[in-house]
Amino acid sequence: MSYAAPKLPDFEYDPFTTEVMGNPHPYYKRLRDDFPVYYIEQYDGFAFSRFADVYEAYQHDDCFHTIEGVVVSREEIS
Repeated sequence: MSYAAPKLPDFEYDPFTTEVMGNPHPYYKRLRDDFPVYYIEQYDGFAFSRFADVYEAYQHDDCFHTIEGVVVSREEIS
């Protein structure tokens, strides 16, 4: 099942792009401020950006699970 969440036109988040991996902090701030739970369509998954939400989800491993992403070398993000 897929969920297509509306996105603001001036913001898109993919944690595995070289731009985000090279300087993630502005993205993290925007996520915390405006998108505490952000749907990432290309991975069909959600990113939680606030500690309390991550902690709460962690308590319910029957509903939520984590996956490992792509490992990128330092040279690729420099």
